[in-house]
Amino acid sequence: SSAASDVYKRQALERAIVYLREGKAIVFFPEGTVERQEQMIAAHTGVAMLALRSGATMLPIAHSGTRRVLRRGQGWFPRVDIQIGAPYIPIIPDGVPRKAGLQFITQEVMEHIAEMLPAERRGVYGKQ
Repeated sequence: SSAASDVYKRQALERAIVYLREGKAIVFFPEGTVERQEQMIAAHTGVAMLALRSGATMLPIAHSGTRRVLRRGQGWFPRVDIQIGAPYIPIIPDGVPRKAGLQFITQEVMEHIAEMLPAERRGVYGKQ
């Protein structure tokens, strides 16, 4: 990544933190991408960092059928399912270093999302 894109990313994160502190909501895809497959992939820790730095409550949301929205031949109103989980206040456990704590929170929120999806969609967050 270039220095310019790093500055842009940092500015975007700082703006998101300000919005969250103001009580505004933002939509965040923890995976860092919109995956073409229907299974969950590993998330980045940015969502945990945003929540901790802003003090925001997280609201896990699972969705399915969104791929159909962009496909031709699906009609005007293809079915999209959205499930909203319980509000979640992330906390790093006592004695856990920050980096490990961010990973812990990320794993925990992704597991909350995975629980709302059918087993075949949970991907890397399926129970072993």
